[in-house]
Amino acid sequence: SAIDQYESSLKRDGRAKAQQRSFRKSPGRRRLFSLAASVTLAGLLIGYLLIQQRESLTVWQTFAYQKQITGMGEQRHILLEDGTRVWLNADSELRFPRNLAEEKTREVYLIGEAFFAVSEDPEKPFIVHTSDLAIEVLGTTFNVRSYSADSIVETTLVAGKVSIASCATDTMQVVTLQPNQQARFSKEANTIELEDTVNTENYFAWKDGWMIFDNKPFGYIKETMERWYNVSIILEDEKSLSCTYSAKFKDKTLHQVLEIFRITEAINYRIEGNQVFIDGMLCQ
Repeated sequence: SAIDQYESSLKRDGRAKAQQRSFRKSPGRRRLFSLAASVTLAGLLIGYLLIQQRESLTVWQTFAYQKQITGMGEQRHILLEDGTRVWLNADSELRFPRNLAEEKTREVYLIGEAFFAVSEDPEKPFIVHTSDLAIEVLGTTFNVRSYSADSIVETTLVAGKVSIASCATDTMQVVTLQPNQQARFSKEANTIELEDTVNTENYFAWKDGWMIFDNKPFGYIKETMERWYNVSIILEDEKSLSCTYSAKFKDKTLHQVLEIFRITEAINYRIEGNQVFIDGMLCQ
């Protein structure tokens, strides 16, 4: 695959605006959806489930559910009872029924990031709940990134079809994704932005040992590295968080990744226990 041909590289993409919070739009590629739109018929089931989710999340703590948790710097492959395979990224949690195959709908709850390869069962929809979204599928492969500290929830579809609905407001819209599309939900704006064509491998390559960033601000890269290597990164210059890069790393140690930044950007760093101190300014 294209992933196997990647070599570690780093390219500066220029400085992003310091207060950049929303995603830039490219004509003909991205469409902004307002959550004030009406619910489609295809979303009636998912809408009902969202109402149930908002009214009571105690199901997370009932005896009928079990959970898998990964710590910082840890990943896990999970095989569910129905044959669905889940790759759980670092600092994440997945909750699911102990008797998943006996449920009328297969519902799981995610905090963090996971890649799903869902076993097809037309009579039992598979629904992934995050703190803000519900994602309904029948049989498909997709990636969900929904860390509580992040302002954006990303759903990237590799194959199949998914419906996404937000539970952030009383008025709701269901958005349907096709393969190679990505939906980004803004927690601040309560809006979903749809990108028509993405390189999906960039968003699930982590399960195969890759860290791939496509024009991402260093703040995003920093958070990913902290989870990946179980460290805390402290910058001398906070303005560096808005610098954007494209980078591809395969099975690199923390020291190797930092060395690439040091050589490329002429910064210095030191590692003290699980803390990394970066001196100097990126993209100056």
